[in-house]
Amino acid sequence: MLEGKTNKQILRGFLAAEMLAFYAALLAVILSQLPPLYEIFEKAKAEISMDGWVTISHGLGQPRAMLPITISNDGSATLIVDSINCELINIATKKTWKMKAVTYVDQSSVQPFVQTREIPLGRLRRVPNSQWSETIHCVTQPSPAQVEAYQSIFMEMTDYLNSLPRLSPDSPAVVFPDEIWTKAREQFEVNFGLTPGDYVIKLSIFGDLNEEASHTSNKFQVSRGDITKLKRHVNSYKFGGGIIVPGNGSYDVSKVIN
Repeated sequence: MLEGKTNKQILRGFLAAEMLAFYAALLAVILSQLPPLYEIFEKAKAEISMDGWVTISHGLGQPRAMLPITISNDGSATLIVDSINCELINIATKKTWKMKAVTYVDQSSVQPFVQTREIPLGRLRRVPNSQWSETIHCVTQPSPAQVEAYQSIFMEMTDYLNSLPRLSPDSPAVVFPDEIWTKAREQFEVNFGLTPGDYVIKLSIFGDLNEEASHTSNKFQVSRGDITKLKRHVNSYKFGGGIIVPGNGSYDVSKVIN
């Protein structure tokens, strides 16, 4: 009986008004650290689409792709996009070139016969029921050895330019010595692996390291003529094209992908 009476007393102590008020205050503090319930159940809903075409080029043989895309958020929470990945896939051989979107076109700079400006692509935030439509530029991520080779060629060309008399707008185009620019051609021959055939482009967007959405284009054909055209970029290397100045865009190849 004494033990039962003690337990009842303990129970009354827990249920005393003062203690109940303390528990309520403690629970309020804990709940205040949590997001509202409606936020807990909210979720972003990401979609990505390609808007009609892709232009394929390369940097010292490594494929690059420029294409207009749209990222939509039809969910009820803010969508965070950390990165946009792009894959160029040869359907027959399954060979895949992995690329990453690094810039997008500044639409205010788009004018005939003028080199467009590109804006570095950072983290994207899309509120619910909104979209982001831009033309992105995807590049193949080079290996450390390829970066070192590119930097070496770039520095040799820069040093050669600095050794010349002061240039003016009327000066003829600089032609680099064979021992410099042919190193760029050698890198191209090592890196260039595109062959005629059917290809697709796959886009994926990632947030917090998780894939949020992906989309694969319809197949498109890269012909022998397209390969020949892309290889003509090499002709620009002797003038620094695609290395220290923009490459010749007329050698790029554009395809319909819808």
